[in-house]
Amino acid sequence: MFDPNKHRKTAAKLATLINKKPLSWVIQKPKKKDYIRVYGNSIEDLNVVNIFDQRDGAGEEKLWLIQGKDEAEEDAIINSLKAEDILTAIVAPCYVKANKQIYIWLAKQGSAALVDPHPVHLQIKDCIIAAQKGWHKIYWDKTSKQYLSEPPENTEIFGEPVWPDPKKIQEHLEKSFKDRIIETADHDVVQRTLGLKI
Repeated sequence: MFDPNKHRKTAAKLATLINKKPLSWVIQKPKKKDYIRVYGNSIEDLNVVNIFDQRDGAGEEKLWLIQGKDEAEEDAIINSLKAEDILTAIVAPCYVKANKQIYIWLAKQGSAALVDPHPVHLQIKDCIIAAQKGWHKIYWDKTSKQYLSEPPENTEIFGEPVWPDPKKIQEHLEKSFKDRIIETADHDVVQRTLGLKI
């Protein structure tokens, strides 16, 4: 016999379990509808990482961090992947004013093998710097084919974001990247890239 009360109790239990689980920040790009601030006072306050774009086992496209567990594994990973496919990205924690949540923007900066940055990557960097100094909407403009940032018309109503202390930020970054790090050349992502695994 159908009993909706049992479903409500189960839903309440699940909600409690989810709320107790340590949450990690999602990895996403800025959305045009959101005014954001980027952590730090200058671009030097942010980390730059080496990333690789590849699908996971479920077929979902993800950005993976290349961080060999030692120098030999790092070399083996790099030798297994095409150098031009390994990108650099700025790790930019973004505070969203609308819901007071933080996410991570892995702001691509082009191939790690290139010396001269592409104009789009310079635009991304400029947008990050602008959002470190004040609230901005950051988005890709299809018409002009460039990254743009716009401040709000009334900056005074926005106030300042409340960031966790640096130690907590590091903990959040570790949680968010935990399942996205390529530490060895036999990692699934490398194996799929080489066609050794589907």
